[in-house]
Amino acid sequence: MTVVIACAGSKRGNYFRAADGTNVNFVGQPRKGRMEFRPDDPSDRQKKSWRDLLEDYNASYAATGWNPFGLSEAYYLYSPKYPWNNVYEALVSKFQAQNVFILSAGWGLIRSSYLTPRYDITFARQADAYKRRDMRSDIYCDFCHLKSIDGERIYLFASQRYLPLFQELTRSMSADRIVFFHGERPSSKSINGCKPIHYPHGDNRTWYYTCAADFSNGRIRC
Repeated sequence: MTVVIACAGSKRGNYFRAADGTNVNFVGQPRKGRMEFRPDDPSDRQKKSWRDLLEDYNASYAATGWNPFGLSEAYYLYSPKYPWNNVYEALVSKFQAQNVFILSAGWGLIRSSYLTPRYDITFARQADAYKRRDMRSDIYCDFCHLKSIDGERIYLFASQRYLPLFQELTRSMSADRIVFFHGERPSSKSINGCKPIHYPHGDNRTWYYTCAADFSNGRIRC
């Protein structure tokens, strides 16, 4: 079993840094005069994007344990408001880190243990314009750390705005993909072969945290 949950807007980790030590913020629409970039923009290191540097950083950490920027593992980076503030940690505790992945608007489908810097990128329409990513026009080389196994079940906890990214990154997988939804049923095109399951509880904007918590607590069986 694999569990995938969408990222959260609230974060508590550290920033990535430029070569001179300046904090770098990754956003959907960089503003002039600020240290803001998209993940796949050229970095301040020759022939490397910021995404390349983050990969190098994680590879170095895996080999040496050195984490000079103090980056958080992805499952610990996100901090939605109470009572969902520990939902990511609860999923990792229940299903183990290697079976939990984050669907990130900035980075793609990443391991829950992946060292991830603070960023402000989202698909939410109500967010500030500089944070918003457009799946139709913005170019991202999204990670897909998930390697599925035939017959495996992948459970997604995310709003419908994250479905296109999930579909793009998992469409070639032979696993059974199960997506929960709240309110109106997703269109056949958006679920594209996934099994939709209605979850009627919770707030319209935060229901998938409640759904993930119920799943980890064994209150949802499917």
